[in-house]
Amino acid sequence: MAGPHETLHIRPAPSRYLALWLFLIQAVAWLVLWQLELNVWCKLVLGAGLLVYLVYQIRQQLCRRGGRAIVEAKLQIDGRWLLSMGNGECKTTTLHPDSFMKPWLMVLHFSRQSMRGGFHLILLPDSLDRELARRLRIHLRQGAGEVR
Repeated sequence: MAGPHETLHIRPAPSRYLALWLFLIQAVAWLVLWQLELNVWCKLVLGAGLLVYLVYQIRQQLCRRGGRAIVEAKLQIDGRWLLSMGNGECKTTTLHPDSFMKPWLMVLHFSRQSMRGGFHLILLPDSLDRELARRLRIHLRQGAGEVR
């Protein structure tokens, strides 16, 4: 059984479920946008904004590239997490208590004292193998207190 100081090494795979959700949400947003009573130019500008946001999310969450994209997360013995970012940087962070954890979705929120906002790692069932996902959930329940 996983102890509270067990080391974990998370290197999430690209998720087809996440890609599906991103495209589904984008399609719904486009449908809503075109139903609004706005000028065509406003709709085009807002639609371009939606498209830019989709490209940003694909780059960050699916391709794991860019300064805020988490490529891997390693739990260290002292309870802090070492994040390897998409631009090659490594950051030492702590897991924030407002992380979300269910068997079908985990959103890990990492924070640093020196910055606002923090980093998010979205994990769906096809991102990790089952055993690693189970060990992560056990660790979060035992070591970090009850996470939502």
